Formats: sequence, C-alpha cells, structure tokens
Amino acid sequence: MYNMSDEHGGESGWEIEKCYMKENSREMLDIIFGQFFIADAPIESENFQSLPKNLAEKYKEKFKYPERIAKVNGEIVAVPFKPKTKEAER
Repeated sequence: MYNMSDEHGGESGWEIEKCYMKENSREMLDIIFGQFFIADAPIESENFQSLPKNLAEKYKEKFKYPERIAKVNGEIVAVPFKPKTKEAER
C-alpha cells in the first residue's frame, strides 16, 4: 500500500478516509485518502496485474466504508464510519 499524501498528511485539511493496519496487530502502517487502486504487482513482472478473485473480494470488503482518523490519548485510531444511505457506499 502507498500513502498517497504529502509530508503534511491530513494537517492541510484533507479528509482522511482509510488506514492500513499490520496483520495480526493494532499497528497502523499507512493512511490512505482520496481515490486509490489496488493491483497485483508480481516480482517477475514489470506491469501491474488484476487481483485474483479472492483478493479482490477481500479488499472490496476491507475498503467498503471510510474511517475517521483521530488522535485519542496520544494514539492515532481509526473509527469505522458507515454511511446512512446505500448510495454513499463505495
């Protein structure tokens, strides 16, 4: 995953939408905001490729809803945000 922000991140007033957590821990690795894409990037290929169906479904569910990022007790936390209407979903 790439952090698609400049050195100021969300400080410049941009709406931060999603964070990427390290598997099996609560360590936040990256924060993603705005539009992004996820692709397969095999080492043996110079080109991006489509994700296998199982990974496409995994990431579709993982990034379905935005999250609100906040600092609580000195830690950065991600709070899920579920839109009130189906049209607001991704």
